Amino acid sequence: MNTTLLHEKALSLAKTYKQSEAELLTVLISLQRTSGFSRLNYPNLFIYCTKGLALSEAQACYFSKVVRRADDVPELIEAVQSGTISLSQAGLRRNGVALSGA
Repeated sequence: MNTTLLHEKALSLAKTYKQSEAELLTVLISLQRTSGFSRLNYPNLFIYCTKGLALSEAQACYFSKVVRRADDVPELIEAVQSGTISLSQAGLRRNGVALSGA
């Protein structure tokens, strides 16, 4: 495969990755709100992400941080879902202010 085709494939996969990340965030927010992970015998969302979903600890940490703030900072969730900022950027934010220029 030539470089141009590899680049096009990488772009396509990156887009899919970002969409999947936003969709997973939405599902995890719903599980958090309904305590769904505890009904699946996971003590908290972080453990659910690492053990139940086999995500890395870093990914689980970002998801956990952002999910916990979903109700308090809805614009942060919207920014991740729209692709304005990444999940890791959202996890590092202390608040939802100044989302532009992420």
